[in-house]
Order: sequence, then C-alpha cells, then structure tokens
Amino acid sequence: MYVAIKRFVDLTDDDHIYNAGDMYPRDGFEPSRERIIELATSKNKLETPLITYIEDEKQSVAGNDKVEDEKDIPKKTTKKAKSE
Repeated sequence: MYVAIKRFVDLTDDDHIYNAGDMYPRDGFEPSRERIIELATSKNKLETPLITYIEDEKQSVAGNDKVEDEKDIPKKTTKKAKSE
C-alpha cells in the first residue's frame, strides 16, 4: 500500500488528483508495476517521488512490493580508501 507524499495528478488514472496523505491507488484503480515505480521514484515528469510505501496493518505485505528510490541505495565504489 502507498500514500501520496505530494499533491499530483495521475495522468494514467483519468487525471485523478491525489493530495498529500491520500492512499494510492484509489479504490477501483489498478496501476501497473511500472507506474508505481515511476511515482515512487524520481523517474516521472515532476522528477520527484510522489508516493511512498506504507505497511498495511490489516494485511501483512511482503517486502517485494516495496519500491525504493535509487538514490537511497548505497552505490558500490571501486576506489580503495587511503590509509593514514
């Protein structure tokens, strides 16, 4: 389950307006996995995350439904740290 963190218009949902704090997706709408990734990361027209994953207390959701922004994932480096 996701919640809107900023106000946005979902262009794939008949221009439905989501305000900050609204649950995403609304009842009766099934977004694609790709659309959830677009909205949860900066890979959308506004270039900022618009939704975030929240745990549903009624239904325990496996971690594989969670989408993380790529900038939160540590990058591997190939340079060795200098020792003093």
